[in-house]
Amino acid sequence: MRQTKFIFFLILVILTGALIFIILGESRKDQVPTSNNDVISNLPSPEVLVTNYQAAVGAIFDEARGVVLQQSMTRQDAVNAIREKLLALSGVPKDWQQVHFQLVVALSKDFSGQIEEAKKMYLELEQEAQWLASSLNFLIQ
Repeated sequence: MRQTKFIFFLILVILTGALIFIILGESRKDQVPTSNNDVISNLPSPEVLVTNYQAAVGAIFDEARGVVLQQSMTRQDAVNAIREKLLALSGVPKDWQQVHFQLVVALSKDFSGQIEEAKKMYLELEQEAQWLASSLNFLIQ
């Protein structure tokens, strides 16, 4: 009788383990893409990445401009805030990484007191990236 109970208990443990293994295996199938094509198809197009990046940079500058105009923050503090937000920005498109880097360097120079050199860099950036012109205006004046 004891041996029968032990065998019954052993079979119950094995069946429970198999059931757990099957359930966990099925849930992992749902999480893992079936192929690389699924992963690639979920990525946004380069045009969308550029549009999102430009919108994010524009929003950062617009927010800083608004705070400076309300006199809630000094220009220097706004420059530093813009620089920090740009450094934290992820998803910089490959074609705009150099412009992004130059923009951060120009803001760093501006914040450290090299305002004239920063203004020259802002003007160069406006020429290279026309979409930045309206954002950089309040820093150049």
